[in-house]
Amino acid sequence: MKRRIEPADGAGVIDDRLKAEAARAARGVSVFGGLLNFFSGNLTRTTLLFVLIPLIFLSYFGSLASAIFLSPIAYDWRYSVISHLISPRNNPKFHAVASLGIAITGLLIIPFAGYINRRLRVASSLGANIGTVAFASGAIWLILAGLIVSQSHDGTSSLPRLHEMCARTAAFGIGTGLVAFCL
Repeated sequence: MKRRIEPADGAGVIDDRLKAEAARAARGVSVFGGLLNFFSGNLTRTTLLFVLIPLIFLSYFGSLASAIFLSPIAYDWRYSVISHLISPRNNPKFHAVASLGIAITGLLIIPFAGYINRRLRVASSLGANIGTVAFASGAIWLILAGLIVSQSHDGTSSLPRLHEMCARTAAFGIGTGLVAFCL
């Protein structure tokens, strides 16, 4: 009969905790429970690395590449902003492709806030909480930046800079969250 030797540094305890957390994540029986687990970041590392990250790259870069290819005017990233791809004035037929791709990207990065929070809470709960709030709010602002197009077809809008404000707030929130996670 072989005896199981436990590591002295407590790695067995951490592995058991992570396995229990992954089991709870897999038990999301109802649709609401599954969505709650997803958006709170209660996912395994494998799911994040091999499912979500490829989906994020595909939704963001794939939709932008499609919008560039389908755009009626030549798009040069050196001289033009991404917002031109989601503008109905500049890309009347296919602006929804880039718009939905950016919004889906924002939706897919939300789980990272909760996942990173759980991993960093032991080291610094304040930094983890600040990073989570900033990162998640940046992801929500990214969704809004993708869905809100300030310029209507006739070129007038009651809030002409709303899309720009959402995009800048998203960049600030995601950047602040990443910096707070590093502290």
